[in-house]
Amino acid sequence: MSDLSFIFIGDHYDVAEFLVEVGANLTRKICETFPEITWHILCKGGNCIEEEEEDLSRDRNYELPVPLHKGVFAKMGLGGFHIDWLKPYRMSLVEIDLRDNEIEVLPTSIPWSFPVLKILNVSNNCLKAILPPVKDVFCDRLEEILLMNNKLEDLCYQIFRLPRLKTLNLSNNKLQYLVKTHQQQHDWNLMRQDSDAAKAKREWILPSLTYLNVSNNELEMLPPDIKNCTALVRLDASNNRLTAFPPAWNCKMTSLDLSNNELERFPVSAEQFWCGTLRCLKLNNNYLEEINESIVKLCTLTDLCASNNKIYRLPSAEVWDCKQLYLLDLSGNQLKASTQPVESPTAIGPAKFFKINRPLSVTEDMSSTIIFPQFLAHSLHDLNLSNNDLEVVPSSVCHMTSLEILDLSDNPSIKTFPPELGRLKTCHNLILNGLNIENIPKEILQVKEVHKRSKDIISLLRNELRQSQKYYTMKLVVLGKKEKGKTTLINILGGKSEDSHLNVGIRTSSIVIPHPTKRKFPRDDSKPNFIFNTWDMAGDEAYIPTQQCFLTQNSIYFLVWDLWSLKDDIDKLGTWLYSLEVSQQNSYEIIEIKQNCM
Repeated sequence: MSDLSFIFIGDHYDVAEFLVEVGANLTRKICETFPEITWHILCKGGNCIEEEEEDLSRDRNYELPVPLHKGVFAKMGLGGFHIDWLKPYRMSLVEIDLRDNEIEVLPTSIPWSFPVLKILNVSNNCLKAILPPVKDVFCDRLEEILLMNNKLEDLCYQIFRLPRLKTLNLSNNKLQYLVKTHQQQHDWNLMRQDSDAAKAKREWILPSLTYLNVSNNELEMLPPDIKNCTALVRLDASNNRLTAFPPAWNCKMTSLDLSNNELERFPVSAEQFWCGTLRCLKLNNNYLEEINESIVKLCTLTDLCASNNKIYRLPSAEVWDCKQLYLLDLSGNQLKASTQPVESPTAIGPAKFFKINRPLSVTEDMSSTIIFPQFLAHSLHDLNLSNNDLEVVPSSVCHMTSLEILDLSDNPSIKTFPPELGRLKTCHNLILNGLNIENIPKEILQVKEVHKRSKDIISLLRNELRQSQKYYTMKLVVLGKKEKGKTTLINILGGKSEDSHLNVGIRTSSIVIPHPTKRKFPRDDSKPNFIFNTWDMAGDEAYIPTQQCFLTQNSIYFLVWDLWSLKDDIDKLGTWLYSLEVSQQNSYEIIEIKQNCM
C-alpha cells in the first residue's frame, strides 16, 4: 500500500483522508510520527471509542457508576498504534479491539496500564512479541486475551500472572515456548541461583483460566507451572511438536486436544484428577503405541480419538470404565485380529484375553488385540477401525448393538463377515472402502447409497445368523365400505368365478399363485408357489372399530372404494390411510377405486 508520509509532511490532510478511505494503510511510521493527525482520520472514518454501560462501584469502591468505554479499531489497515489515542480513556476502557490489522508492535502500556480492561483482542495482526510492562501491572480485571493468527515468538511471563484471566488464545503463531526465557536450559540454571522470592514471582498465577488454546505453534513442551491453572476446563495444544505432556493436575478438565504432536505416551495419572470431568480426548496423529489404562478409566469420557498412531494393543476389557463412550476412533493403527491361534501371553506381550468356554466358529477371532468390554454394546455409537491389520471382524464388535457407524475400511485381509455382525440392527453406515467381502453378494456391495447397502448387508447376515429360510406366505387384508367389491376381488385373485357376499365380520381363505416361471415350465417344481392368507373384512359400520386389532406388521393391504362416493367419503378414506400408516411403518398402500356402471 502507499506510504502517506510525504502527504502528511506536506500537510495534505484531505488527500490523506481520501487515500485511507480507498484502502491506503496507516503504517507504523505514520502512526508514531503523526499521532494527532492519524487519530483525526480514524475518528472521521467512524467512532473509535464507544460507551459501555457497567457499574464498577462495588468492585472498585467508586461512589458513583463510572462511564466506561470500548476502543474499536478493527479492520482499519493499521500498521502501528499510538498510546496517546487511548490516554484520555485509560481509567474507563473495558475492551480494546485491534483485530484484523497489520500491527507489528504494541505500546508497552497495553494492556498493563488499563485498570478496568476486560477484553484485549489483537488477533489477525503481525505481532512478534508481547512486551513486558515498564512499571507495575494494573490490569488485574483482564478476563480475555485473544492473540491468535499473529507471528508471536515470545511472551512475557506477566501475561501468565493475571488472576482474573478466563480465556487465553495463542493459536496460530510461532511460539516454541510459552515463556521462552523460562524454558531454555541455561535460564533454568540461572533460576537455581535466584532467591525463592524471585522464583515465586515468575510462577504462573492463573486461578480463573478456563480456556487455553496454544494450537498450531511450534511448542516442544508445556511448562510445569500449568498445574497452577486449577480452573482450566478446555485445553487445545494440537498441531505442535510436543514430545511429552505434564502429569495430570487438579482441575475440572472437560476437553483436551493433543492431536498432531509427537507424543509417545499419555500421563498414567489422568483418571485420578479427570475421571469425573473429561469428556473429549483427542490424541490423533502422534506416536502412541498403546491406549493406557488411565484413558479407559475416565468415567465420563464420550469421545476418544486416537487415529494415526502406532497403537498395537488395548487395555484388558476388565479395566475399562468409560461407560458413556459414544465415539471411538482407532483408525490408522496396528491393531490385529485374526483366526490364527495365539501363544500364551507374557508380561510384556499383549493384554490377557477372556477365557472362552465354548468352541470357536471359523468367523471368531482367536488372536486379537481388540477385545472391548461388554458395556460398550449399549453406549458406543461410532466406531472406526479402518486402516489397521485386521484379518477378521473382532467378535466383541459384533455385540455392539447400539452402533450406528462402523468403519472397517482399508483392512484388505478381511475376506468374510461373521453372521454375528447381523446383530447390529441400528448400524445405518457400514463403511467398507477397500474391502472385497466374499460372502456378501456383489449386487449388494455395489449399491451406491450407503444406508441401503448397510441395511441389506446387516439384514443378510442376520438371516444367516438366525438360519432363516425364504418364506413365501403373506397375509393379505382387504378393507373398504360395504358392498363395494372386496369379496369379488378376492374371488378373482383366487381364480373363482362365483360372486358372493360377506355376511360375517371376517372371512379368511388362502390363495395360491404359481411362481411366474411355471407359466413356461409347468412341471418345474424347484420354484415354490406364493400363498396369500386373505382376510376379508366386513365393511359394516359396526365392525370397523374392531378391525383395528387385526392390522399387523408385514402384511399387504387392499383398500377398496367406490369412485362415485369418494367425494362424500373422503374423510373416511383418510381415516383408513392414517390407521394403516401408524400400524405399518415404511409401508405402501394399494388403493382400488371401483367405478359402478350406470
